[in-house]
Amino acid sequence: MYLRNRVNVLLILLTIFLNCSIDDPHNEIVVYEENKTRITLLNVADYRCPSDVLCFWSGNAEVLMRMQKNGQSEDFVLNTHGEIPMP
Repeated sequence: MYLRNRVNVLLILLTIFLNCSIDDPHNEIVVYEENKTRITLLNVADYRCPSDVLCFWSGNAEVLMRMQKNGQSEDFVLNTHGEIPMP
């Protein structure tokens, strides 16, 4: 139940970010841009178990993002199941 709540919150936040984003000329989805800080959405991956299937593991949903500020950038992952690296 706790994992399902985390997934739902992540999906709601992602939906809000996508609906409020700015399209960049380079086909990037910018979810935040202010005071020389920019956060872009790079990838969304959904490895969760379908709701109508009995799975050994509930799976994971991940969002890969990039933060840029003052000419430096760093990628980071938000996910629903702890520290699991993206493939």
